[in-house]
Parts: sequence; structure tokens; C-alpha cells
Amino acid sequence: MLLLSIPSHAQKVRGIFSLSDWLTRNSYIGHAGKQYIKPIPPKPSTFEPLAFDATLPAGNIGADCEFVLDLLDRGLREDALVLLGEGNYAPSDSLSYLRGLALFDDRQFQAADQWLSSVAGPLSEPALFYDVVAKTHLDAAGEALEALMAYSGEYSELAALQKSGLALVQGDLNAFKGYSEAFSFNDYRLSDSENALKGIAASLEKSRRSPVLAALMSAVIPGSGKVYAGQTGPGVASFIAVGSLAAITAEQWKHHGVKDWRTIVAGSLCGIFYIGNIYGSWVSVSIQRQYIQDETKALVLYNISIPLGSFFR
Repeated sequence: MLLLSIPSHAQKVRGIFSLSDWLTRNSYIGHAGKQYIKPIPPKPSTFEPLAFDATLPAGNIGADCEFVLDLLDRGLREDALVLLGEGNYAPSDSLSYLRGLALFDDRQFQAADQWLSSVAGPLSEPALFYDVVAKTHLDAAGEALEALMAYSGEYSELAALQKSGLALVQGDLNAFKGYSEAFSFNDYRLSDSENALKGIAASLEKSRRSPVLAALMSAVIPGSGKVYAGQTGPGVASFIAVGSLAAITAEQWKHHGVKDWRTIVAGSLCGIFYIGNIYGSWVSVSIQRQYIQDETKALVLYNISIPLGSFFR
């Protein structure tokens, strides 16, 4: 029970039983080429615009708006941020929106959230939908969902798409089913993302696994709990390691007796790897859950953000 109380996400070796699991999980066969998608971390916020100076000629953000959007469309985010940060523009919703949009494109989501959340008036709708994605990148899916719940504008199906994605990020499949009822699959700007979120939900439904069951399976057949967790390579490695040590122990017992040092050493190693295999199976399910959570977040972020360009750019 002490072993099972160790945080399941820990990758460092913690004790002799963890060592045996680490050896099988990180061996060549243990890796087994397994890769998964992880969300790209946000950039730290570095944008510090100059304060508006009323004694100097004011810039016209309305006249420069198209130029800023053109820079962003061409991927020149840094140039857009320099213009928006150093131009002497009077505070306005348009300025806040453009700054938030440029920071969003540059993955400075903390600063983007601050600017986008301050937008009111006609630009508040696009600002909201971009800000939802920014908040999700910042692990504030609950706050993003709360902002969407108050929305009642014309982009109701887009809002339903983002609500559904946030429900998946939070692992709430029941909420997803409710929000996804608004999917029409008729709007070309949303249909691909709607189908993708449906597929993600179906995968999550199938991927629910129990760490207790994984441990019990590996107690009966070493490595089977890891295979159940979706980690075939480490499962095979555990089976080979425990099985080989068990065979060596039996051979030593047969030829030298139970009290011989060779039997004791082989039996001790077999016991360590056997218990490590059970411990590792428990951990493997938790690791797999983290993989699935990372993959889900990355895929959801893509599918709730990609339609925004078709609606607002």
C-alpha cells in the first residue's frame, strides 16, 4: 500500500520496486516507439506597450487596422506587436482587440487574455471566442466555460463547439453530449471540428481504465496490466523479465535447493520484479491517463481554434 501511495505521475526512481518498473518501462522494448501529442506550452508574456501620451500626435488605429491584420496573416507577429506597442494610440476596444489578437497569434496567452477580456462593444464576440482558447491554453477551462455560458449571440453553434471542447478537456462526457446536441454538421466552417470532437469523445469513452484492475491483472499474468493500459512494449518487457527470473529461480531451486544462495538471489530478484510489475501496472494506467489528457487538450485546442479564422479573420 505504501508503494501505491506514491504519486502515479512520478517518473523518478523511488525505491527498489520502482527501480524494477523503471528498468522495464525505460528499456528499448519498454519504449516500443510510443509517442503522443502534447500541447505546446505558452510563451511568457513580454509585451509592454508604451502608455498613450496625449501631448503627442495620436495614431489612428482604425486606419492601421487592416495593416496590422495583414501583418498577422503573413505571420509577421513581432512586427505587428512592435507597431501596436510603440504607436501612440488612444485606448479603445479596437486597440485592445488587435493587441489581444497579435499576442494570441504569438502564443503569449497570459497577456492575450488580459487584452481580449477587456474588449466590449461590437468586437466583444470575436474577442470572447479567442479568449476562450487563450484561457484553455492557460489551464483555465472552467473560467472559459463560465464566460461562454453567458453568451447568447449569433454564433451559437461556434459557442456549442467550444463548450463541447472544454467539456472534453475537463473529462466530462455527459456535458459533452449535452453541448454537442447543437452540432448541425452543415456549416463548412465547423463541420470538420464537430466530427473531430465526436471522435475524441468516442475515444475517451473507450479509454477509461482502472488502475486496480491493471494491478490485479499483472498479479496473475505479469505485464498484462500494462498491456491493458495500452503500453504493450513495457508489458512485454515486464513479462520477459519476471518470467526469466522465475525460470532461473526454479532451475536453481531444482539443482541447489531452496537455501542455496543462488536460489535466494534469483528468488529475491524475481520477487522484486514481480512486485515492481504490479506497481508499474498501477502507475501505467495513471500515466496513460495523463497521455490521454495531454492528447485530448492538444486536439481540442486545435479544433476549437481553427474555425475562428473563417469567422473573424
